[in-house]
Amino acid sequence: LFLPPQTQLALCHYTTSHDSDGFEKPGEFQPHRWLRKNDTDRVDNFGAIPFGYGVRSCVGRRIAELEIHLALVQLLQAFEVQLAPNTGTVPAKTQGLLGPGKPIDLKFVDRK
Repeated sequence: LFLPPQTQLALCHYTTSHDSDGFEKPGEFQPHRWLRKNDTDRVDNFGAIPFGYGVRSCVGRRIAELEIHLALVQLLQAFEVQLAPNTGTVPAKTQGLLGPGKPIDLKFVDRK
């Protein structure tokens, strides 16, 4: 793999999302930075676009997002999700993507 010297290769989503070159005040929770004003509003930051962007974006994006939303709604309607008492503090671990450094034990309490 040859990359020109000026090319920056950012593989870690966590690192990319906390880069002050791409995000103003990267340590602050600012959900409005992802909102668009209208259909023609363009994305200025490509730090997190898992489905791609533009004409080459994933054709199944809307279906995938809908499936995720439906699964979460059904899960949350049926169960109350709680941390299991033995979970404790979970450190972050980076291996290309940010993930938990140890298992997160959850308890699903039936709502019925």
